[in-house]
Amino acid sequence: MPIKDILVYIDNDEICDKRVALATGLCDVYGAHLIGVYVRQRINIPAHEGVYMPAEFYETNYKETAKLLDKAKTRFLARTHAANINSEFHDYDSDISYQLSLASRLSDLMIVPQRLPDKIDINPYYQLPDILLSASCPVLLLPEAIPENLPPHRVMLAWDGGREAARTFKAALPLLNNVKKIDMLMVAAAKGAEIAIAQHINRHGFEVDVHQIDGGHFDVGNILLEQAKTLDSQMIVMGAYGHSRIRELILGGTTQHILKHTNLPVLFSH
Repeated sequence: MPIKDILVYIDNDEICDKRVALATGLCDVYGAHLIGVYVRQRINIPAHEGVYMPAEFYETNYKETAKLLDKAKTRFLARTHAANINSEFHDYDSDISYQLSLASRLSDLMIVPQRLPDKIDINPYYQLPDILLSASCPVLLLPEAIPENLPPHRVMLAWDGGREAARTFKAALPLLNNVKKIDMLMVAAAKGAEIAIAQHINRHGFEVDVHQIDGGHFDVGNILLEQAKTLDSQMIVMGAYGHSRIRELILGGTTQHILKHTNLPVLFSH
């Protein structure tokens, strides 16, 4: 399925300009429509008996958030207009994961940052795990140092034979039109398991190099990042939360490690 609607998360950080520039570049490549989503930050005051906040406090907060919204919208529309990209801008007041989840149902790709700076005008409720688990389309996670080489030419596919990995490879196909070779990394996998998936990838027109690495459960995330660097990969393609999120939060897991430590773009699907 071609990429025709790209969703990008918008805020007022300087890195957002680079994120939008990358998104407009992808829209130019694929002839896609760009959707910017901004979620207002509101100050939530816990309810306690006897606590009273004057109306002026809420009025001031509303005016400040309105200014930030206008600033973000102006910058986004100026960028897309300069790039001659068809676009639309939406702003919301409610939970950010919920709104991105809704918007993703009408999108072919969602672009989000790895983390947000600790600033008062940046939404503090931005939670990547919630976004990955609730998204209805693939999620392209961009590191702080946003690359300029997307769509990629060389990709590493993390393959464990699971449903999430299979879904992510299929979801990644529209982004891989410039790729000639895929490095498929299998960590602690059974011998012979690579043959069928390598043939499947090859039938899509890609040359495949299979790399089998020994490693334990707690080493997989680090191994993936080390191998991606060794192989000069420009993007990692992998499933998100193959184990339950609770298990990963308690015991640690590949997805959690990648979210925190990647310096490459990662295409996720759950």
